[in-house]
Amino acid sequence: MYRTLHFSPWRILAAIFTGALALVFVLLGHGAAELLAQQPAQEARPWLEKDSSDWSELDRLQIMTDSPWGQTIELNECAARGRIYSRAGSRRAASPSMGLPRQRDMRVYDGIDAQGRVRYRTILGTSDGTNMCPQLVNFVNEVSWESAQTVCRARQGGPDCDQPAGEVKIRVWSGASAFRNKTEAEILRKSYIEAKLAGKKVQPTRVQFVAHNEAYFYFPRQLPDGTPLITAGEQKVTFVCGCDWFKLKAEFNPSQMVTGAGADI
Repeated sequence: MYRTLHFSPWRILAAIFTGALALVFVLLGHGAAELLAQQPAQEARPWLEKDSSDWSELDRLQIMTDSPWGQTIELNECAARGRIYSRAGSRRAASPSMGLPRQRDMRVYDGIDAQGRVRYRTILGTSDGTNMCPQLVNFVNEVSWESAQTVCRARQGGPDCDQPAGEVKIRVWSGASAFRNKTEAEILRKSYIEAKLAGKKVQPTRVQFVAHNEAYFYFPRQLPDGTPLITAGEQKVTFVCGCDWFKLKAEFNPSQMVTGAGADI
């Protein structure tokens, strides 16, 4: 004969609580060290924790590409180009899913050749013509606040550098050909810094091209009315590069551009 057991809700809750309490004691007694070891360590900040003479190669790389002064931005070529070309040449706006019916391969605009002719390359699609976008490569871009001594020391691996007086200097390096087909005037017109204090978009005074994928942008530290373009307490400064065939946007927080010696913008 079987007997039915009845448990009140309170007894069930008491059992659960007792089991949980026992588990806590076990973890504290035996597994706490292992659990703590599995927790991610706090991100290193060599610009605050070390003298620049003690920076390792990894420290310098972090400052230039993953710090308040430098960042790495990955763009999808499809989204960056904004438009694609079908085999027949008809043009359609790009969308995140690229759900283009019945188009199996794509001809993508790829710049201008030396003779001034439009250049294309072919991207093979899926059987139903959908999901073209993921098949286009992602490319990496680096944007760094080069007028800061912190970045200069990291890049040169040495003491303070001679920086341009009265200018903010920003470096753009791209994994794509960012400056091959545009003149300086075109890049200047489409690029800017936007800061809350200035209250408007300020275009660079000049651009120095280093290669087809690298350039330095120079902005005045003071506006014509004497207002500073950027202050150390600013929390959001937006830089936009109107590059050759794509727009690159980076947001900086100058209030975090601080070393052991103070603000460095």
